Amino acid sequence: MPRLAAALAHAAGASRPYPVQDLQTWQDRVTEDGLAGAARLVCAATGASRLLLIIDQFEQLFTECGPDQRAALIVVLNRLLADGSRTVRVAASVRNDFLYLLNEAPDPLGTYTKDCWHHLRTMTPGELQRAIAEPARVAGGTRFDKGLVELICDDFPGRPGDLPLLEFTLTRLWELQRDRRLTLQAYRDLGGVKGALAQYAEQRFEALTPGQREAAQRIFTELLQPDNPEIARQVRRTDLRTDDWPTAELLRDARLLAITTPARGEQIVEIAHEALLRGWGRLREWAEGAGSSACGRPGSSRTGSGGRTISGTPTSCCAGQRSPRLSTWPPSMPRTSRGLLTTSR
Repeated sequence: MPRLAAALAHAAGASRPYPVQDLQTWQDRVTEDGLAGAARLVCAATGASRLLLIIDQFEQLFTECGPDQRAALIVVLNRLLADGSRTVRVAASVRNDFLYLLNEAPDPLGTYTKDCWHHLRTMTPGELQRAIAEPARVAGGTRFDKGLVELICDDFPGRPGDLPLLEFTLTRLWELQRDRRLTLQAYRDLGGVKGALAQYAEQRFEALTPGQREAAQRIFTELLQPDNPEIARQVRRTDLRTDDWPTAELLRDARLLAITTPARGEQIVEIAHEALLRGWGRLREWAEGAGSSACGRPGSSRTGSGGRTISGTPTSCCAGQRSPRLSTWPPSMPRTSRGLLTTSR
């Protein structure tokens, strides 16, 4: 809900940082008047006739939100559907493997998502070529070396979830441009679409000191879903070791992590590029190494069956045998892990 309030404040013309009181006002408006009522206020402030609200990575409703937060947002969406308002439209993107959870949401949202979902198909070769070349043409004066667009298209894996790799590669190509010319040599030096992000991440990692590398491993491991390391998650600053925070800031400056500060509450840390989960070999190795101890990590947002939320409650993380009793916790274990295991004793 705080993010929704921030989006409405921004749409109404407010500038960051948004005052806490203003965000609370928008949140209260949504609670009292529904999303349609809040949208009418945005339209009145901007002169627009309708509001389009886009929610990206909507699967975070199930991976990041607690039960109360999830229920509150579903109530807001259900009220919007019941109102039938034409003032606001909501477009939400969600991973295919989480769509069934939306379908099972309380009606009318559950039924609506079953009937109104739209599958984004893979781009055709012509569409992919336009997606690469058209932004440069629109910007004006930007040129690709002959054959570069075709080479990028040939190299692009085209699997679901690979578009961020393409986006990152094109961004790095622009950063290495010469007089607004994107070159074949720069593309090859980057390692192509398949290697650009992994090479960049590895270079930034190698630039760290040994102690910072250990901290980076702890941080990235903490940012993986315990039961599914192919899915990233957010953590709070206090979920990380205090002495790891300077490294987190270095990784943010290197564009490998994103750190946001909500209007109220503590800072939130997440992986900047989900494509790292598949493309960076070192991160995959860390994920595999952490898999055997996933039950001792904090904040498991889903069980293996996708059913239950664990959020610091005195619930056993591992079915069957009781966790081994330790007199002291390893120094590398994050604070919330120690808290969960202490509670489960």
